[in-house]
Amino acid sequence: MRRFRQPLPVIRRRPGEYVRGIWQPEFEPQPVTVELGIQPATASDYEKVQSEPGGRRISALLRAYGPLEPVLSVAGDGNSNGDLVQYDGRYWLVIGKHVRHHLSARVRHIRYLLAQEVEHSDGEVVS
Repeated sequence: MRRFRQPLPVIRRRPGEYVRGIWQPEFEPQPVTVELGIQPATASDYEKVQSEPGGRRISALLRAYGPLEPVLSVAGDGNSNGDLVQYDGRYWLVIGKHVRHHLSARVRHIRYLLAQEVEHSDGEVVS
């Protein structure tokens, strides 16, 4: 599967803060490069995501296959904001992962689910 992977920039997100009612995320200074194989998401992926709270805000999904190391951070896992993968001129948020690491499996990898959120305007919250 390695021959189908391509080096893609990944932006690590750290906790941010609210400034005048608007969330301001903090990013790592330099993106890291991770080799990922990108494929379209399945209809089943869309059904699972859209049934979750906030799932209707997703405009597009992708599957990404990567090595066991380094592991990408998934949004909502613990206290994580999730990493951003830059692909096809857009930023895709990592929203899920599945580790395939069986002794009998020929291919050992992590499958990630990447989401493109619907564009929205960040309005200032007036108090």
